Amino acid sequence: MTQRLLLLLAAADPTGDPVLLARAAGRLGIICPAAAPAEAAGLVTVGAHVSFRHPLVRSAVYRAAPADERRAAHRALAEATDPDRRAWHRAQATPGPDDGVAGELERSADSARARGGLAAAAFLERSVTLTLDPARRADRALAAAQANYQAGAFDAGLALVTIAEEEPLDEFQQGRACLLRGEIALPSRHGSDAPPLLLSAARTLDPLNVRLARGAYLEPLSAALMAGRLAGGGGWREVAEAARAARPSPRPARPADLLLDGLALVITEGYPAGAPLLQRAVRAVCRGGEVSADEELRSLWSAYYAAGLLWDYRSWDVLSADQVRLAREAGALIALPTALNSRAGVYLFAGEFAAVASLAGEVQSVTEVTGSMVVPYAELVNMFAATWADSSANSASLEPASRAPRRVGYVAGVPGDLAGHGQQRAEFGAEVRGAVPDRHRLLQRPAGGPPARGVRGLAVGALVHSGHRQRDRLAGLGVEAAMCGDRLLDALVGD
Repeated sequence: MTQRLLLLLAAADPTGDPVLLARAAGRLGIICPAAAPAEAAGLVTVGAHVSFRHPLVRSAVYRAAPADERRAAHRALAEATDPDRRAWHRAQATPGPDDGVAGELERSADSARARGGLAAAAFLERSVTLTLDPARRADRALAAAQANYQAGAFDAGLALVTIAEEEPLDEFQQGRACLLRGEIALPSRHGSDAPPLLLSAARTLDPLNVRLARGAYLEPLSAALMAGRLAGGGGWREVAEAARAARPSPRPARPADLLLDGLALVITEGYPAGAPLLQRAVRAVCRGGEVSADEELRSLWSAYYAAGLLWDYRSWDVLSADQVRLAREAGALIALPTALNSRAGVYLFAGEFAAVASLAGEVQSVTEVTGSMVVPYAELVNMFAATWADSSANSASLEPASRAPRRVGYVAGVPGDLAGHGQQRAEFGAEVRGAVPDRHRLLQRPAGGPPARGVRGLAVGALVHSGHRQRDRLAGLGVEAAMCGDRLLDALVGD
């Protein structure tokens, strides 16, 4: 009995802290030498760290214990541990709903984020099951859905939105639920559902919470700009026009507000109208300020995009690095692939091809873990980098597009096929080497689309960093080139 309880304590504590185990065991009247038989059997090792022989052994010990013994173990650990983990263990020791424990879990979720996005999601999800008040239960379910989405747990996020919708929601909560459904749809196979959901959420929230509404407008706008010519249709323009017609932002305007207004102006009125506002927005995001990590993370990609439009390489570099850092610190696995894609683009322009290849591998790993269907653009960037890098290490990746692995991702609900991009890469390589006379054909901007990036942006990196004879034309263009859009690329690829 004593040995079983000690093993249960060790299984219930994820930290593996032997001091904590000894303190908790003492509260149950157990002394740690009771673990000796289990150690002799090779089940567990108690030293500088408490570790089980295999994770399945830990799981078997915990699940085989009666519910009352599990609660007793968590109660002892709650009394012996730090405040944040105390909230989690108290929740596990509580047999039924308890609003006080649920509130403690909710308050501890921010600290749990330091241990990863899924830790915060687990805290918030448990708080939902302990909450009696319907309105508070709905709020906590929406917060838990947001945390699961950011950690890349899409199915769990959707399930929690459904739990929230089972409660009587006010109009604001309905808007939040719609917003979350749109956000979760974006990186999934249901991405085509996202723009109308996000736009509907923004319109619902506009009279209730202007700041949240403007964030909802920025999401589909950013997605359409990320998709570029894959976005199709006119949804991006509809969002831009709706954003311009919505209530103005409170004063002083946040960086996210400046970004939304600037991007909407660029789309509806052109570069000269929107570029000055985008310059203010990029400077504001680079300076930082008193905004939450979640709000900052939402703004960074749009600011990165804006810096690219302005040909502001220094800000582009800073913002892409901040994206990666913040996504990692927050455990936001859903944001990490996009951040790594952005960083790969910056490394490409700097000629750091080995770094591009490393980031491409990391994007693939993260998307495989989360199931995200976001197009792994870093892999595309890596393929383009290999086209003009004179390195034998990259020669193996220059296989014909017909033999390239077929990988499909989604941006704003539109499939992107990297095998198809491989064909573009092969054609582009021929153009860089002068084998195709008409360089403008591949780099042509689709009529009526959002501001061009993608292959055209990669073309600039190729021509500038591969020693192309036209690269010196870049120095004479300056910021006016960004405001005039295609003049920059025309100067680099045209004779």
